[in-house]
Amino acid sequence: MLLFTAKTRGLIDRAVRQLADPPKQQIWEDWAREHSALRVPEGPVDDGGPPPPREVVLVALAALELLEAAKRRHLRAEAGLSEDEISDLEGDLTYISAVSQLLHGMPAL
Repeated sequence: MLLFTAKTRGLIDRAVRQLADPPKQQIWEDWAREHSALRVPEGPVDDGGPPPPREVVLVALAALELLEAAKRRHLRAEAGLSEDEISDLEGDLTYISAVSQLLHGMPAL
């Protein structure tokens, strides 16, 4: 299974915690607890294990979609954002999109 970086795992963890669906949160949390290995610099990118179950990937994708939508609303609604704040939000959106694409391309059980 592809190992996530600490940044990617943290992003998904934060997004899932914002879900208003405790059973979905539990699906991710149970899987994440059992698969805690992270990618480290110059370390392996895959642990050789099976991909995550489809339900785990779907929970992560749903959470990221909601997080992305919230950040887009914030970007559109806040006319008084500084250039740095706009840049940070755009960077967040780019990263969320990249992680979502990674998850979409990940084989799942």
